[in-house]
Amino acid sequence: KNAVWNMEPAPGSYGPLDKNPVSFSNYTKDILLMHSIFIHSISHFLYINIFFIISYQRYRLALWQGYRLYLQQFCTQKSPTNDQSGVQNLLSILGFVHILMQAVLPDESLCWILYNGTFSSLHMYNICRFLMSAGHASQVLEYLLWACTCLEISVPLLTANFLPWRATLYCAVCECYFHDCASVQAEVFARRALGKISELAKLEEITGSQVPFETQQAYKEATIKLAVMVFKRSVYEPRRKPKGLFRPKQKSNLKELQLTPWPRTPTERILMEMFEGKAARFLAVLEALEDSSVRPLQTGMPDEFEVQDVVLELISAGTSLLSVSKY
Repeated sequence: KNAVWNMEPAPGSYGPLDKNPVSFSNYTKDILLMHSIFIHSISHFLYINIFFIISYQRYRLALWQGYRLYLQQFCTQKSPTNDQSGVQNLLSILGFVHILMQAVLPDESLCWILYNGTFSSLHMYNICRFLMSAGHASQVLEYLLWACTCLEISVPLLTANFLPWRATLYCAVCECYFHDCASVQAEVFARRALGKISELAKLEEITGSQVPFETQQAYKEATIKLAVMVFKRSVYEPRRKPKGLFRPKQKSNLKELQLTPWPRTPTERILMEMFEGKAARFLAVLEALEDSSVRPLQTGMPDEFEVQDVVLELISAGTSLLSVSKY
């Protein structure tokens, strides 16, 4: 009766230890059960926040389109990003979704959860986009990078069907870098993403089957979107003056240039080298004018003369693209 009983089972009875503490690849049923429990316990809160995010985005769009006075008279809108606790709540949701996505990732049969399930890159993207619009790009960058990683690692998602979504996530990461004035990292990541898309296209060619027109369009659109991210930096950087170097400003008469054929300026030469078609070039112009380090449409002309020239050339190119059909 004085014996000491050891109530804990031997370590071996628990089964082999998994090196990844959040890997549930051998417990698919457990993951689905966790998925169900999570839906009942937190999805109400999650969907309320996502619903608010979507409605708030529409509110901001209405403001941008000139309905400010009407909205101020009839609507009141309070953003959860007005206080730090609201931001922290959204970041906590992102952190939890990140953990659950990490748990689901090893099981290919659960790839649908990564794409558009409750713990999905879609919800992660929507929350990140909302926080980016409120000036919290640096805090959501890691989550967008993780969403990209999930789509690159999950074999069932490595198809052209999911290419538009991959391109959307890639561009969101680039925009995070641009928001933080890290244009070098943005261009590096965009070029890496272009390489990933090229690898996927080569795999399609290896199969030998005829590529459908819709798939070709998906590759084309994804390539254009990421090439635009490269253009946003490459159109400015070669023209910037190194510190300590004096370079006399050369004035160009943009009115006279309107009568000459493309390419009339260095900016238009880059546009013609990188993009085919009027729509792609115009998209590149708009994105370059939205560069967070320049933003002439919101903050006025930048101080650097060389950058001012680029801005004027972009505006001239955009005007020409809208008025002349052949460029």
